Amino acid sequence: TIFNNGNVYAVDNQPTQGTVFTLSAPTKIVKITTYHWNYGRGAWPGQIALRSQTGALYGPWQAMGLPGQGGVPNAYWVAHVDIVLPPGTYAVVDSEPATWSQNAGSFGAGIAMVEGYGD
Repeated sequence: TIFNNGNVYAVDNQPTQGTVFTLSAPTKIVKITTYHWNYGRGAWPGQIALRSQTGALYGPWQAMGLPGQGGVPNAYWVAHVDIVLPPGTYAVVDSEPATWSQNAGSFGAGIAMVEGYGD
């Protein structure tokens, strides 16, 4: 796991802060997950991308939906990717910020997990 700001606290929609992580070395990204609990309704899966601090856009990648807490359909959006990113700071970009979950535990950032390994 390269980045994970998920937590067990109640969530609200619409992030108020960017979901940002920093890589110190070239890193292969294989999976990006965002959380769309959406008050127990989930959300139809959209796309996930990454934007570098220089403005370069990686993706977007189509996500598939997986159930969340209580069986909420499509609460987890999972994009399987295969890209090596250079060192730098990246923002997770979600195509449906209106249903993207955030809370005080994520400091208002959209809840996400980025998985991969150093190259």
